Amino acid sequence: MTGYELPEVPLPEKYLPISIAGEGSRGYTYFCIPSKHATISTANEIDLKSLRAKICVVKVVASRRKDALDREVATLMAVQLQGGSLAKRIVQVLDLGGVDELAGPYYAMAPVYGKDLGAFVRSYAIQEKSVPIEFIWHVFLELFSGLAYLHSQRIIHGDLCTGNVMFDSSRQDFPGLPNVVIIDFGSYEVPTGNEEDLKEEMASDAWGAYDAVHRLTWTGYQEAELDPERDPDWANFVNGLNDMKRASGNLARGLKGWEPKDFLSRFRHIAAERRKATPPEVLEEVQGALNLKEIRKTLDEKLRAAVEWHNLQLCLEP
Repeated sequence: MTGYELPEVPLPEKYLPISIAGEGSRGYTYFCIPSKHATISTANEIDLKSLRAKICVVKVVASRRKDALDREVATLMAVQLQGGSLAKRIVQVLDLGGVDELAGPYYAMAPVYGKDLGAFVRSYAIQEKSVPIEFIWHVFLELFSGLAYLHSQRIIHGDLCTGNVMFDSSRQDFPGLPNVVIIDFGSYEVPTGNEEDLKEEMASDAWGAYDAVHRLTWTGYQEAELDPERDPDWANFVNGLNDMKRASGNLARGLKGWEPKDFLSRFRHIAAERRKATPPEVLEEVQGALNLKEIRKTLDEKLRAAVEWHNLQLCLEP
C-alpha cells in the first residue's frame, strides 16, 4: 500500500482529501473525492478511471468568515449560469458548499490539471528559454477574453496575478493548447456603485493581466529583444503590453486604451491568425512543459493511497 499523507488542516467530513492543490493567506485547496464514492468492497479492485471522474478541488476559507465564501461562490455562479464559451475561462463550481463543523466555510470546484502561469514561466526562465510566441498569443486571447467578459458584467477579480491564471491541459477549446482558467476569487468585493472606484478596481485587474502576459514574453529573466523589421506585429504587441501596464497602473496619467476589451480588439485578429499557424512541434513542446502525464500519474497514486486508507479505517471501526 502506498503511504497516505493525512492533511495538516481540517477538511469537510463529506470529502476524502487526496493531495494539496494550493494554499494562500485567504484559504487552502485540496484535491478530493466525495467520501461516499471512496467506499469499496474488499473483493473489488479500485477502479481509478471511475474514481478519477469524481475528483474535485475543495476550498476552505481560512478566516472562517462565511460571507467571504458566499461572495466568491455567488460571483462564480453568476458567470457559470450565463453559460457560453467565455464561462470556461472561469473555474467552475461543483458544490455550493456550506459550513463544516471542523473545517469551516467551504465549497468545491472542478479540478484544473496543469500549471499556473507563474510556474510555467519559471520552468522556461531557469533554462533561459523563450516561451513559444504562438502560445503567448493563445494565452492573451483566452485571458483577455475572460477578463473583458468579467468586467462587462461589473465583476472584479481583485487579485489577478500569475498564480491565479491556470493552464488546464485536460480541456482544450483550441486543439493542442490548454484552456486558460482564472481561479481564486477570494478577494472579490461587490462594487460600491462609485464609478471611479470601479474603474480603479478594473484597472488593477487589467494591470495583472498585462503583467502576466508580458512575463511570458521574456527570455529567461530578461525582457525580450524585439525586431520590429522582422516581426512588426509582435513588437507592437509586446510594446503595447508595456504601455498599457503603465497606463492601468497609473490612471492619473490619463492614457487611453488600457481596458482589456480595447487591447483585445487591437490584437484579436492578429493573435487568432498567429495561433492558427501553430506548428506541431510547438504544440508538443507546450504539452511537454505542462507535464500532464506526470501530474495524472502522481494524482492517481495519491488517489489510490487515499481510497485504500479510507477503506482500512472503515474496517478498523468497531
